[in-house]
Amino acid sequence: MTAVIKPSRTLYVPHPFGLTFGDVGDVVTQHAVVSAMLVAAETMDARGMRDAGFRWVTDDLRFRQLRKRRH
Repeated sequence: MTAVIKPSRTLYVPHPFGLTFGDVGDVVTQHAVVSAMLVAAETMDARGMRDAGFRWVTDDLRFRQLRKRRH
């Protein structure tokens, strides 16, 4: 999607849709994502995409959807 839209600057965070900043209650990851976003906003001086280096390690989204839990 980013390649089609071509925004001026993009920070890539490969988390599930709706959980971009981290899991519910995961304050440490949420703060880290916001911090990375602010650093990217200050330091990216040209168009492009920067990988923030985050990884989603818990593969429980499907389980939550099946149990109809909030996520």
